[in-house]
Amino acid sequence: MEAIFLTIGEALRLERKSRKISQKNWIEGTKLSISHYSQIENDVHKINADDLLFILRKYQIPISDFVEKIDFNTKDEAKFISYELACAFYANDLIYAQRLQQIINKKNLPLEVKYHAELVIAALTGKTKDMSLQHKNSIIKVVFSSDDWTLNQDSLRLFGRCMELFTSEQLVLLMKSVLKRYKDIEKWSNDIQERIATICINYLYNVWDKTSFDNINLVFELIDNLPAIPHFCIQKIISTYFKAVIDKDIAKTETIKDTLKLSGYKNIAKKLP
Repeated sequence: MEAIFLTIGEALRLERKSRKISQKNWIEGTKLSISHYSQIENDVHKINADDLLFILRKYQIPISDFVEKIDFNTKDEAKFISYELACAFYANDLIYAQRLQQIINKKNLPLEVKYHAELVIAALTGKTKDMSLQHKNSIIKVVFSSDDWTLNQDSLRLFGRCMELFTSEQLVLLMKSVLKRYKDIEKWSNDIQERIATICINYLYNVWDKTSFDNINLVFELIDNLPAIPHFCIQKIISTYFKAVIDKDIAKTETIKDTLKLSGYKNIAKKLP
């Protein structure tokens, strides 16, 4: 029997009505108006990716289940699954990452998303170094498949996830290109700021214990220049943590770890060096 896919609006309406929640309460916490959301459920307007993710999280609707029954456009679906892969990584949830990989394999998603899943699973199982050189080169090739990879969101997302595949010298040079492109980070959109901030944090994880601290101060400066809003709170805290590590301020590092744990970020605290 052929699978029947729903529109996003249809699926949201079914989820909301199954919980017997009004549209007003359903969208509380988003920037959506009731009239606009009503048109989303009726497929007149599209929902913003961030608002959709907020609603799914708010009502604990697994995005893997939601994605399986939706007729998304490829760009939206790739963004949602990439977001969930990041969540699976930070939660050390191998089973969820593998389930997302199964969904990716069923759907015609960009190669970047497939490799993202492979890298997350390899990291969670400690097998990144076991990848063949040929396969590593295939992943790296996708990063540089666009004319200017520093402007391509898919390339940037994959670069942030595959840093372990580069030598220290290569990583330093590539990061210089990113930092040069996004030096004035405050002038870019929130989506771009978030992507670059994530890359900066991943870079810190990968180079903090190297003898050379190339780019480190520029990374710290970029994160400091991000808007001082809750959206970038974790990135700023982790950046402060790595500053303390480099300064060998053990008391500060322990304070930051304890703060993260008390705030519900135990898994992030565990991943800090």
